[in-house]
Amino acid sequence: ARTGRPSASMSDPDDVLRDQQTRPPYIHRRTSRPISGQAALDRLFGPSLPDYVRQKRGVDACPDRYSPITDAAACAAASAALHIENTPQFDGDWSPGDPLVCFVTNVDGNERLHNVPWPSTSRVSSNHWPDDAWICRLEQGEGGTAVAPAPSLSFLVQVSIPPVRLLGFLTLVLLLILLLSVYWFWFRHHNSKLQT
Repeated sequence: ARTGRPSASMSDPDDVLRDQQTRPPYIHRRTSRPISGQAALDRLFGPSLPDYVRQKRGVDACPDRYSPITDAAACAAASAALHIENTPQFDGDWSPGDPLVCFVTNVDGNERLHNVPWPSTSRVSSNHWPDDAWICRLEQGEGGTAVAPAPSLSFLVQVSIPPVRLLGFLTLVLLLILLLSVYWFWFRHHNSKLQT
């Protein structure tokens, strides 16, 4: 009979179960699925940007490549695109000196809408509070076309090869070059002896 502590290969079943419950699931990073044309373009140039976005609550500015909406018709269109009820009856310059922009009211601390006692609705007004979020549109270039996102090299990070594999690959390439060089010199030297 064995006595003492079990070896590492003989784990206690309760420890194994506890470890499986606390360890995050393993996620395999590679897929064998082909990517769509849009996904390939997104990898090369970055993802396409939506026409309208809702800024984080309490931030009186729009994200990069977006501009504030200042007219009622555009605010209604943006609200419809973002599935936010528009309430134009509350439009107006109620706080002179503050920016007159399109925003959604009553955004909770987790950036969710309709999660406070009052409805989350949009309007164009200067009377915005810390729990309101600006609604912004993609900046337009000349001729009314959307400004394209700057080309990104982020696809290099997404498809990068781990350093160990890269080193192995480079070693294999160098070895192949070396073998081809040796063969070429041997062949050249061997042909010169046959010709003499």
